[in-house]
Amino acid sequence: PKRELKTTAAGLSAFTIPPGAAEVPAESTYRVANDSLLHELNPHMHYRGKRVRFDALYPDGTTETLLNVPAYDFNWQSQYRLAQPKRLPAGTAIRVRGAFDNSAQNPANPNPNATVRFGEQTGDEMFIGYINYAELPERSAARAPVPGPIVLLAPK
Repeated sequence: PKRELKTTAAGLSAFTIPPGAAEVPAESTYRVANDSLLHELNPHMHYRGKRVRFDALYPDGTTETLLNVPAYDFNWQSQYRLAQPKRLPAGTAIRVRGAFDNSAQNPANPNPNATVRFGEQTGDEMFIGYINYAELPERSAARAPVPGPIVLLAPK
């Protein structure tokens, strides 16, 4: 293979969703260390997931929305594969923002009277933004000449 596909995540594991709360925001960020190609994004929440959005915050100060899921549905979890990989310069932050709905108005909510925390069971909650990417070779290494053998000359 030309490059290794890596999976990482921006996520939270320390949060509390109060009973009946219709709008509990969540946010996490992951920063790419090296120039990379972004291939896929996968938001993951449970029944109280309301919405989620992935934005790229580039080192030059610009921002771009990579994925917006305005009406998250636990029964329709998907991995979003980009039609063309997206180049991310080193230092780009991928910010994942979303919200939970623990109210009775959320038809998927199994118990709006419960206090909900992070957990692996579907009655618990998660806020994870999975990111699949491949690092590009370092430019400096790619341009550097290939060193030859070291030759030591004896003085004459």
